[in-house]
Amino acid sequence: MEELVKELLKKHDKDRDLTDPKVQQEVKTLRKKYNRIDKDLGDDGQLVGLDWSEANLRGFVLRNLLLSSIQRPANFNKADLYEAHLEEACLMGAYLEEAYLVHASLEKASLYHAQLERGKMESANLKYADLSYANLVGAKLNIAKLKGANLEHANLEGVDLTIGIFGNTYFQETNLKGAKLVYAMLRGEYLSHVNLEGANLHHAFLQGAILEEVNLKDTNLIEANFLYADLYLCKFDGSNIEYAVLSDKDIHEIEKKELVNVVDKLKQENIIKDISKKELPDLIEYIDKKTINGIKKHIESIFSDRNRYRKAEDTYRNIKNTLHQNGAYDKESEYHYKERRARTKHLKKTGKYGKWFLHTLFRLLCGYGEKPLRVIACFVGLISFFSFFFGVTGGIMPIPEAVVLRPLDYIYFSLITATTLSFGDIVPNPAVGLMDISWFRIAAMIEAFLGTFLLALFVVVAAKRIMR
Repeated sequence: MEELVKELLKKHDKDRDLTDPKVQQEVKTLRKKYNRIDKDLGDDGQLVGLDWSEANLRGFVLRNLLLSSIQRPANFNKADLYEAHLEEACLMGAYLEEAYLVHASLEKASLYHAQLERGKMESANLKYADLSYANLVGAKLNIAKLKGANLEHANLEGVDLTIGIFGNTYFQETNLKGAKLVYAMLRGEYLSHVNLEGANLHHAFLQGAILEEVNLKDTNLIEANFLYADLYLCKFDGSNIEYAVLSDKDIHEIEKKELVNVVDKLKQENIIKDISKKELPDLIEYIDKKTINGIKKHIESIFSDRNRYRKAEDTYRNIKNTLHQNGAYDKESEYHYKERRARTKHLKKTGKYGKWFLHTLFRLLCGYGEKPLRVIACFVGLISFFSFFFGVTGGIMPIPEAVVLRPLDYIYFSLITATTLSFGDIVPNPAVGLMDISWFRIAAMIEAFLGTFLLALFVVVAAKRIMR
């Protein structure tokens, strides 16, 4: 800390207010005294570029002051700014390494390109602050308020943002590698090309958030809430997404008729159930209608997207591949089913009805190869149908004919026909039908073909599940 600053702070030790216009004249006089004259500085810029390192600025009012610029950066390294008032202050390019900014108010402050490495900023008010290109590596920002803040290209690697409170915060290519975002309030936020590699998002709230090409590699997602979040093109490699809270449907797959239920579900989400309201009263402000309306508008904008089902398919496939890497095979099966379901919807929307019909049939028969019990159900249904058909029409006869058929005999015939095990003790009625061939023999052939197909399908589906 330079002598000029020491003398200035000594003079204002009692009032702790440097916003009076007379202070600028005092500093101008002190600049002459300490040979720090800068002719390029105006009457309101005399505080620019001073060395405040290790200064005691606790509770000082520095509101709306021009303190630093890119050409003349101020030095606040290790300065004590506890509960300091820096609203709308200009700290562009300032050095604030290891500065103590706990409970400091920096609302609407300009911290463009500021150096805040290892700064202690717990519970700091950074609402609408400009932190673009700022360096906050290793800073402590837990319970900090970042509503409306600009974090474009900011470097927050290893930052502690536990229970960080956001809202319309601007994330554009922000580096949050290894950041701690436990219980972070990111509901409805828009994160574009953000790097969250290795970050801790345990129990973070991301309901309705838009994560555009976000890197979530090796990220801790245990109990992270992604309810109706847009996860298109996110990278999940190595992350434990199987423990995250995900929607039954990807946001791109939601239909218009479901929108009301989606909004209601988001409103009912109690995002502060594990946090004391008394400790964090600002969370009440965070849960507002604007957040819900923002999510609703995003979902509504998706309805007109021709490729929305394709995007849902890509998202499901991405999650499925990550689950496979993690060995979560049951959940992998679930997301494979969702992936194929989205593809079926895309085929219908794009007018490829032939492929859509085959995909739909495959879904009904075996759940896209993921539900072997459906094959068994279809097989039982096949036997039941033909048992009833042959029983009502008298389509089978015993050998010898003198034997009277019982109800179980129809089930028996249908079963041995479907499994191609016919013993010849009961045969189709030879009554003439199509092209001198018995209708009942044709029916038996159809049942035999379908039964063989279903048995083969069951073997394939069951083997796939076992091998997985």
